[in-house]
Amino acid sequence: MIIVCCSQKGGVGKTSLATSIAWELREQDTRVLIVDADPQGTAWQMAQCCKDAPETIHGDLLADPLKFRERTASYDCVCIDTPPTLFGDYQTNAISVADMVLIPMSHSAGDLWSAAGTIRVMLQAMNKRPKLKAGIVYNRKSPSTVLAKTWRDEQLSDCPLHVFPTEITYRVAWQEAMNKGMGVAQYAPKDKAASELKALLLDMLVHAGVLKGQAAVSKKEVANG
Repeated sequence: MIIVCCSQKGGVGKTSLATSIAWELREQDTRVLIVDADPQGTAWQMAQCCKDAPETIHGDLLADPLKFRERTASYDCVCIDTPPTLFGDYQTNAISVADMVLIPMSHSAGDLWSAAGTIRVMLQAMNKRPKLKAGIVYNRKSPSTVLAKTWRDEQLSDCPLHVFPTEITYRVAWQEAMNKGMGVAQYAPKDKAASELKALLLDMLVHAGVLKGQAAVSKKEVANG
C-alpha cells in the first residue's frame, strides 16, 4: 500500500501523520519505507534523530513512476510526505502512485479554503482511477473550543471526500515525538495521541477495504491495500 499525505497548506500536520503512521505500521511487522518528497526534508531530518526510525529517503524519487515502483517493490507499505503546494509535480506524481491519500485539516477557514484545491485535484484523480482512496483527517483539534465542537457538522458534512471518523486532537506528544524523530505511539504509548493514531490507522485500513472490523492487520493485507 502506498499512502500519501498531502495538502496545499503548510502546518497542517502532514509530516507528523506520515511518519507516525509508518512507525505504527512497522509495529505490525510490516516492511515500511518513508519517502520524503518535500524539499524541506523534515521527515528525513527526523529519521536522522533516531537510529530506530523506519528507512527514510529524501529526494525526487517520484519523478519517474516506473523507477519509483522498482525502488519500492520490496516494501509492504510506503508512506510519502509531500510539500505544501499544488504547484510543480511533487503532489501530482505522489497522487499518481498512491493507493490512499490523506488530507489533514484543522478547524480554520484557512485550512478549509486551501483544501479546496487539493480536494479538486483528488476528485479528478479518483475519476481516472476509481480504486484510489482518499479522505480528510480532522487534525490538531482543540476540543475545548466551540469552533472545534461544531466544525465537522458545519463545515465537513458536505465534503465530497470521505471524512475519517477518528479525530486527532492537538497534544504536546506530537511535537515531542517529532523532536525525538519518533512516531507518536512509540514515543508516548500511553498518551491519548497514541490511541487516536492507532484508531485512525484502523479507519484508513477499513476505508481501503483491507480490514472489515478486525483488531489487527497482517503485512500481506497492508501490502495488498
